[in-house]
Amino acid sequence: MTVTKIRNLLGISRAEFSRRYEIPIRTLENWEAGVRQAPEWTVKMLERIVKEDAMKKTLEIVNGYVNGIRERHGKEIVTDPVVEGDVIRFTLQPDDEIQGTMFEVRMDGAVRNKGIGKGCFWTEWREGVFTEEDGEYMELDWME
Repeated sequence: MTVTKIRNLLGISRAEFSRRYEIPIRTLENWEAGVRQAPEWTVKMLERIVKEDAMKKTLEIVNGYVNGIRERHGKEIVTDPVVEGDVIRFTLQPDDEIQGTMFEVRMDGAVRNKGIGKGCFWTEWREGVFTEEDGEYMELDWME
């Protein structure tokens, strides 16, 4: 993975990336322009750290969503989100209003889901669903 692709995981500017990870801006510009090559160990370490940061950000958004569901329905109908590998998983338990549904969210905010039960299949990934940073409950039309 290149330094540019790693930075793009967070969707932030070079200046922000430089500040956040304490990399001189000129060094970052040279790496991204191909003027100089970042040491392999640096790229691997940056990739790991940035992926962790991206997953933490997405987990905060998902937690805000899950808490919104709990407030809206007034009961514990959704499991706590859990990070498993490269995805965050949580389950909406079936009740009178909602069909039971399992969810997976990638660190880029894309989500897919499937119903609980025999013969249910995962949907295609929907891009950019969990990207809002306000942490408030959002109505997902495909969930109702």
